[in-house]
Amino acid sequence: MSRIKILRQEVANRIAAGEVVERPASVLKELVDNAVDAGATRIAVTVEGAGVSLIQVADNGCGMDADDALQCLEQHATSKISEFEDLEKLLTCGFRGEAIPSIASVSRFTIITRPHDALEGSKVVVDGGTVREVSGCGCPPGTTMSVRQLFYNVPARRKFLRSPETEEGHIVEQLHLLALSRQDIHFTLSLDGRQALNLPPGDDLRQRAAELYGRDTVKDMLPVAWSEEGIAVSGLISRPGVHRSTRKEQRNFVNRRPVDSLVLSGALRDAYDTLVPKGRFPPALIFVSLAPERVDFNVHPAKREIRFREAPAVQRVVLAALQQALRGIAGAAILQPPSFLLPQSADSARPKLSFAPVSPPAQLAQPATLAQPATLAQPAKAAEIGPISQIRPIFPQPANQPQASPAPVLAPKTPTTPATPTTPSHGLSRLRLLGPVRDRYVAAVGEGGLVLISLQAARERILFERLLNSAKMRQVTQQPLLIPITLEVPSADSALLKRAGETLASLGFDISPFGGNTWLLAAVPACYPQENLLAIFRNLVDDLRDNPDSSSRRGVLDQPLAAAAARAAARAHQPLDDASLRLLLQELDRCELPYAAPDGRPVLVHLSDSELARRFGR
Repeated sequence: MSRIKILRQEVANRIAAGEVVERPASVLKELVDNAVDAGATRIAVTVEGAGVSLIQVADNGCGMDADDALQCLEQHATSKISEFEDLEKLLTCGFRGEAIPSIASVSRFTIITRPHDALEGSKVVVDGGTVREVSGCGCPPGTTMSVRQLFYNVPARRKFLRSPETEEGHIVEQLHLLALSRQDIHFTLSLDGRQALNLPPGDDLRQRAAELYGRDTVKDMLPVAWSEEGIAVSGLISRPGVHRSTRKEQRNFVNRRPVDSLVLSGALRDAYDTLVPKGRFPPALIFVSLAPERVDFNVHPAKREIRFREAPAVQRVVLAALQQALRGIAGAAILQPPSFLLPQSADSARPKLSFAPVSPPAQLAQPATLAQPATLAQPAKAAEIGPISQIRPIFPQPANQPQASPAPVLAPKTPTTPATPTTPSHGLSRLRLLGPVRDRYVAAVGEGGLVLISLQAARERILFERLLNSAKMRQVTQQPLLIPITLEVPSADSALLKRAGETLASLGFDISPFGGNTWLLAAVPACYPQENLLAIFRNLVDDLRDNPDSSSRRGVLDQPLAAAAARAAARAHQPLDDASLRLLLQELDRCELPYAAPDGRPVLVHLSDSELARRFGR
């Protein structure tokens, strides 16, 4: 007797259901995807018992006749494709025809449907994959699919479900993703008889995101709008200094599909490389649109994971889009100061920004005001900061410690035209200074309350941007030391310095081996403090040891090393008189992103008038 047998269709369907139907939220996604592909403008979801008792999706889409209602229950029955080549032209949510028969095989499943031009609808009842009833019925145009007693005939699968609260949370999150991807559709969600969501259609991504995640989370997010190389990027990303402990609030969409993508996550990580602390994650809603043949959705049964045909190009364009949004020069996406730095009238009159998920690239035009790719490495506000040689030192030089030669040596790699400093735009220099607090903070008064500024974080941000601007403008200003500093380090640290040598030189350091594991520091960037350079050199080596990737991975514009250098220098003792503090505020005001230190720690904390009144019981 042959040992190889053909599985019965019922058994095969139940096995297939294990790939497509992981939990109730997976069922919801497949049913809503079908409703979207049917052209629905209104989708009503009803859930009972965390999706185990009932998941019902009713839509006003095109509907089906009786023959199609029966045909959709067959394995690999689909209206989306007919030839293999069609996979390269997909713009629909579903296409393989696996979901409906898989769901019907592990539940008590009902379809009620009617085309808009038909007088009567059709009803199909399926019990564990077996059709029990086919009849005519009266119903509105569209389709209603009901899934009852999920996994009733696969008790082992049911045991692996989590608590009702957890499963319900996955259902809500799945509908959130679907609602964000299609703002033109009216979504409603009922959970055990109570209305949990009611999302009318609209074209304002910020409005829909606020309805889902709260206005406080969304109101200050920065809009993204960028198109390059046939790849369009839009969405909302958080300001520097706003971050979470998990990636839960980072959501990516490709051609209106919610997806998981290491390419997009990597671009987001690099964009915030020095704007959030290690292990923290900025909230983001990123929408990418590109020609369907440039992305493959057919790599996972649930279509959650994708593969880009030109992954490096996609990551490069997405990174450019996020950088431009963070710097505030992507078209209308202007980086606004926080509300407490704006007069009340200006804040209330701020224009409404609307960024919906973008259409396919064929319908998009390259924004005329956007910079071309070759200029992306330039700082957004480099003109405000100007060449290093034209900026006053952040920290006054001690008169009794002339450790460096009086005249800095300018060693440009490529001739550049000096930029002219302009008026600061963040409003920090308009703060009314109160004075230092415990030698670590500065207290000031703004338009809407009290502002506390971290001295070290502010110094790190200023030095960091100066170092980066010097490297980006290829205009390195070095300050040779009258007496070079030697430092003997362990062999492991010596290897780190060797790997980091080229990048350190581009930032203005002259560090060279001096025999064995001894290194010689002969020059530093002109903006560096000249006090206790030996300790600063040791701190820099410590930072390289604690963050080995910064010495081997050439980050975006050498950011990891610049951050380490700024952190090392900012630890030096600095004067706290009024003149020095006012100068620090002015220098901070010239920074592109003055609200976060290079490692993501906040530079300032705002206590609003209303918060102070609440604390004092007023």
